[in-house]
Amino acid sequence: RRSPWAVLVVTVAIDAALLYQSPNSSVMSAAIFFALYAVAASAPALIAFGAAVLASVPASAYYAFVYTPRGPAVPDNAHYVGLVAAVSVLLMDVLATGLGAWVRGTREHQAEIRAWAMRRAELASVQERNRIAREMHDVVAHSLTVMVALSDGAAKIAAKDPDRAQEVLGELSRTGRTALADMRRVLGVLREP
Repeated sequence: RRSPWAVLVVTVAIDAALLYQSPNSSVMSAAIFFALYAVAASAPALIAFGAAVLASVPASAYYAFVYTPRGPAVPDNAHYVGLVAAVSVLLMDVLATGLGAWVRGTREHQAEIRAWAMRRAELASVQERNRIAREMHDVVAHSLTVMVALSDGAAKIAAKDPDRAQEVLGELSRTGRTALADMRRVLGVLREP
């Protein structure tokens, strides 16, 4: 996972050395499949499939041109066995790469979905804050309207009925305090993340 390209290069080199060391063997390491999967899981698909084709060249060339099957049950004209093996190597490498590319695509899709969900949550938060701000505006505007009406009424009746004017001024004070408390509460909600 840390350096899939280096692992792929080393694996292909070791596998090629082992194959060409024993010209009549049919030894092939499955490590290349895992290395190709790791490359495809971390690189764009086009690059990964190009790497799969290049990684297949040593083993495919070996099976197509060097490998000769031996044994009592193998006919003399069995040259096609090496070609079939060469094509099989290429197909298995492409299959391992395809699996890695599919995993990469799935991971990218999941990351996009997470990012979309986060953007959606942020948008919902902004909309909720706007709704709260509108409600705060309505509450404060109503309270201020009541306070203006109460102060006008207190000014008009102050000379005629001072006791009633005191009650109106007390109601004006309570309305102002309630409006301030509502504003503080709403502003506290708006400050929270």
